[in-house]
Amino acid sequence: MGRRPRELDPTASAAALFGAKVRKHREANGWTQDQLGEKVYCTGDLISKIELALRAPSRQLATECDRLFGTDEYFQELWHLVNNETLPDWFRPYSALEAEASSIRTFCLALIHGLLQTEDYAREIFRTGQHPEKLDEFLAARMKRQEILTRSAPPRLWVVLDEKALRADVGGPEVMKGQIAHLIELAQRPNITIQIVRDRGGAYIGLMGSITLLSFDEGPDAAYGEGHIGGQLIEETAKVENYAVRFDLIRASALPQRESLALLKEILESL
Repeated sequence: MGRRPRELDPTASAAALFGAKVRKHREANGWTQDQLGEKVYCTGDLISKIELALRAPSRQLATECDRLFGTDEYFQELWHLVNNETLPDWFRPYSALEAEASSIRTFCLALIHGLLQTEDYAREIFRTGQHPEKLDEFLAARMKRQEILTRSAPPRLWVVLDEKALRADVGGPEVMKGQIAHLIELAQRPNITIQIVRDRGGAYIGLMGSITLLSFDEGPDAAYGEGHIGGQLIEETAKVENYAVRFDLIRASALPQRESLALLKEILESL
């Protein structure tokens, strides 16, 4: 006699609801987990983990479930909730505002900004601080954030990078080659400006840490500051203005756009 499937509380989380609904539709069709996996292009083991909310589904799997079960866009809409759950509580308010921003100004001291990271680079970053079973979930969330850069009306993105972030050996030469090449491609898009602060060893205001400023077609600007264990969304007008001044001072220390692009190409050739 087969083991009774583990009970799952569908009200516990969006991931639990997604898993419960997948199981319900699968069993209604009389399919095993392996059979469903074949139909949606994954393994039965992954289906099992998704049904138990042990792994987050991919966007592609959500699309395939809607196609297979004839559920319109139900699983795709639920996927957005599941995906949002993978973000830390302190980051969710910022993520929601970032998706609505018409302009993003950001300075990064030690790492490439998440909107500009390649999948390989992001994976290496997540390896250092996340549980292995959560890596795919965090990686999918990071890649989803980047969709704002390819939408019909992308935000104006102005990025200032400390050269240290470009020289860091994240994942080895091949990962960094891919990352720098990606930055070169992005820097040539009309809505994206990338500037670099040379690592000359001197002090400048950017050493205080990474910052981001968000502007909107309607409503006041917001700012975001990052630390080692989290970040802080700032909406108080006076503090946001202080962050804007900080960004302008950092930008004044950076190479012009054309020289920054030339430096990116020089770094790529050196790898």
